[in-house]
Amino acid sequence: MFGYLIPMPLSRIMPYAALCVALCVAPTWPAYAQSGVALTDDIQADNSQTRGDQTGDSTYEFGAMDEIRLRVVTWDNDALSFRNLDVVSGNYVVGMDGRVMLPIIGGVTAAGMVADDLADEIAGALMDRLGSRESPSVAIEIATYGPVFVLGDVARPGEYAFRPGMRAMHLLALAGGYYRLSDADGGRLALDSMRFTGSLHEIEVNLAILRIRKARLEAEAAGNVSFDLPDGVTHPAGAETVAAILTREREIFETQQESHALEVESLESSRALLEREVTVLGQKLEGIANQVEIMAEAVGNLETLLERGLTRSPTLLNSQRALFELEARELDAENQIFRARQSLKEVERTLTETIQRKIRENLTQLQSINTEIDQLMSRRDTQRGLMAITQQAAPLMDSEETGAPVPVFKIARDVDGAFVTEIVDADVVLRPLDTLEISLPTSEDSPSN
Repeated sequence: MFGYLIPMPLSRIMPYAALCVALCVAPTWPAYAQSGVALTDDIQADNSQTRGDQTGDSTYEFGAMDEIRLRVVTWDNDALSFRNLDVVSGNYVVGMDGRVMLPIIGGVTAAGMVADDLADEIAGALMDRLGSRESPSVAIEIATYGPVFVLGDVARPGEYAFRPGMRAMHLLALAGGYYRLSDADGGRLALDSMRFTGSLHEIEVNLAILRIRKARLEAEAAGNVSFDLPDGVTHPAGAETVAAILTREREIFETQQESHALEVESLESSRALLEREVTVLGQKLEGIANQVEIMAEAVGNLETLLERGLTRSPTLLNSQRALFELEARELDAENQIFRARQSLKEVERTLTETIQRKIRENLTQLQSINTEIDQLMSRRDTQRGLMAITQQAAPLMDSEETGAPVPVFKIARDVDGAFVTEIVDADVVLRPLDTLEISLPTSEDSPSN
């Protein structure tokens, strides 16, 4: 509607390169949150820049709730080609603590970092973790920006997707414009209150489920035999529902633990059998080797006696034939040991991969659940704030009687962990996670004519 570009996959970026240079985008909030610059100076700096300087892919600093798209490729010396590292490649959401949880390397700080610097850090961590002599190639781009929020005298307050270059007036338009209670005779307040109550109920239900599931996954990762209900878990339906969720997650925990234990036990049993087979074959080979040594010595003696005319050729031939048979048995035993050792290595590799796969699955699920919990808590806080404002709302004077009211725009940003609020103009450039409050003066606030 406003001509802004939305982040797209790398395969589609090149046709729009010229447009990307021309369009202007805004820097994300972590840059000023860490710098300690006053909010007023930050906003003025935003408005003085062109949009092309604000959220360029090379200068954009990631922040909480941003979703990044990560692709990792490594060079395969055997195939002489690049190989995509699927276990790490994918989309990841920056948590409220500013980190992304990645398989293999774990948590990596992303907030306040640009794509190139974050890619270098991940490449170095992967290189150390994988024990590789060459650094993998890591590409990172922004998939989805963190949202922005609007509340106050608007038709549809709530959470909206951020777009580079978005301004306060754009967000007001997305929210349906100004809210006029007099047009709905108060019915809209009741409807909004019911909607916010329903949303809060749904969020609390999902939070209870995810927190208990997180406790299960943490217990699995730690190798515990059981887990308890986390502190502070509540459910709108009461304690009985919480107990039912806990019981279900414990059943899943026990089933998965038993399945994993049986798989590991089976592989360990196969490993023990193969180790025993290698030992027995080694003893067998040692016995055959002794026989070969004795027979070789006997053949040598017979050859000496034959040269002196003290024995007959058939006796030497029989001994040589017996020596050849023993050497054949020795070679066969060596082949059997080689095959048994190869099978043992394969079982050990499968056992290691099984354990590592379980660890990776737990880490991936924990990262996903932590992200969901962070998003739900953010939504819950927003819904609670919107509900409080709705409950305190009062009818606004009709603009035809009092004249068009002048709206007041207030922007709140997280600076060093604290929300800083200031009055801004309608054309202020927004950043991800900004909260915009729009208010229209009532008849009591308006000056008398």
